[in-house]
Amino acid sequence: SSKHWMILSGNGEIRLNGLPVAAQSGHIYTVLRGEKHGIRAFSEMQVIEVRTCEEDDDTFIYHS
Repeated sequence: SSKHWMILSGNGEIRLNGLPVAAQSGHIYTVLRGEKHGIRAFSEMQVIEVRTCEEDDDTFIYHS
């Protein structure tokens, strides 16, 4: 499984396994399963998060 962050507007910083990466509007960042990650906004940000999971992935979350 993995997650993908698409920055729609604003800017900030993504941390992947402790390493900072500039997060800017229009960029897409992929976080693989098991990677330590976080996001911090320096200005107001709009972010879309898309998660992909395997069918037998027990971390899949259902919302009602």
